[in-house]
Amino acid sequence: MRADHRRLPLFSRVADQAQNALSSSWENVMTSDDCRFCCTNAGPTPQGASRRVFLLGAAAAAGGLLAAPHRAAAAEPGEAVPLFAYIGCFTSERRKAHAKGISVYRIDANGSWSLVQTLETLPNPQFITFDQRQKFLYSVHTDRTHIYRLDLASGKLLPNNPAFAGSRPGAGPRHLAFHPAKPWAYVCDELDSTVTAYAWDSARGELKPFQVITTLPEDYVGGNTTAEIQFAPSGHYLYVSNRGHNSIVIFSVDQASGKLSPIGWESTRGRTPRFFGLDPTGHLLYAANLDSDNIVVFMVDTATGKLTPTGQVVETGSPSCIIFARA
Repeated sequence: MRADHRRLPLFSRVADQAQNALSSSWENVMTSDDCRFCCTNAGPTPQGASRRVFLLGAAAAAGGLLAAPHRAAAAEPGEAVPLFAYIGCFTSERRKAHAKGISVYRIDANGSWSLVQTLETLPNPQFITFDQRQKFLYSVHTDRTHIYRLDLASGKLLPNNPAFAGSRPGAGPRHLAFHPAKPWAYVCDELDSTVTAYAWDSARGELKPFQVITTLPEDYVGGNTTAEIQFAPSGHYLYVSNRGHNSIVIFSVDQASGKLSPIGWESTRGRTPRFFGLDPTGHLLYAANLDSDNIVVFMVDTATGKLTPTGQVVETGSPSCIIFARA
C-alpha cells in the first residue's frame, strides 16, 4: 500500500534530514496529534540509488525496521520536549544500503531532525522494537537478538547486560512480538519455520527461550519461510505468516505458561504473505500477498482466534507492509 507523500508538506524537508535510513521495503504512514510523517520511496538520491526514509509521528507505534518514538521527560511543566526516532537499516544482497545498523534521531518541537547516535551492526537488523515499557530496544539479526538499554534523557541506546539473546544455528530470527500483558516475547524464525518463545526479564531485558514450535502442518513437505508475527489484542492468540505454505498459522497462547499450541492454518488466498496486519480492534486481518499482488481480508473470531475470508480482495503491486492510521 503506497503512502501518498504529496499531501505531506514536511516530507521533503524531513527526508533530507534522515538520509541515514537508506534501502528498506517498508512503507508506513504515521499520524499523531503532533505531526504527520510518512515513509515511502523518496525517489533517486544524488548517487542514483533508491531511497526510502523512515519517518514517524508522536505516539505512533510500528514494527518493521521502525521502533516506536520515545518522548523525553519534561524538566518543567509545559516545557517542550523532543521526540527520539529509532531507525534500523536492513541490507540484503538485493538491497544495498549505504547506512549501517541503527540510527537515533532527535525530533525537536519545530520539526527539525538531528542525528544523535549511530550503532553500526553486522549484519544490519532485520527488525527493531521496544518492550512494552520502552526500557529496552531489541534488534533482531540473522543469528541473535541484540538488547540495548534506553537512556531516557538523551534518547541514546546503551550497552546492556546481557548484550543479546542467542538463536539456534540456522533458525534465522526475523521478527519479534511481545505479549501485550505477560512477560513473554516470541520470535518467528524465518529459515527453519519455527517460533521461539522467550521469558522476558523486565528488569534486565533478558530473553530466555522456553519453547520452539513449528509454524507448519506435520504433512507439509514443501519449501517455506516465515515472515510476520503479531498478537491478537487479547493476547490469547498469536498469528504467523508462512511464505511457501502460503498461510497464516493461528496459535493459542496458554495464559499461565506462555506456551503455544497450533489451532489451525488459514490459506492467504495468494502467494508469499510477506506481511499481514490486524486492525486496531482485532476484528479484521489483512494478508499482504507479495507475489500475487493482492491483499486479502479476513474476519477474526475473537473468541476462537480463527480466520474467515470476507471475500474482499484488494489488487495492488507487491504489498509488503500495512499500517493503520488514525482517521
